[in-house]
Amino acid sequence: MPAAACQPTNSASSWSGAGAALFSSPQRAALAWTEALTLLTEDVSDDVYVEVSAEFSEKELAYLTSAIVSLNV
Repeated sequence: MPAAACQPTNSASSWSGAGAALFSSPQRAALAWTEALTLLTEDVSDDVYVEVSAEFSEKELAYLTSAIVSLNV
């Protein structure tokens, strides 16, 4: 696999920082949602919800949430 194809995966831990340019807007929204649900120390912020719901339909968001929850169990 070419190194460029691995770059987003290798940069996933810095998706909101220096690596943000490697991800599309929907990918960044999904990563923010994943982080918010995974590091659930408080309620998920309205800002994160607004960002992810702008990128995904209700059905897609339900699927994404289900996938995140199943990985975190």
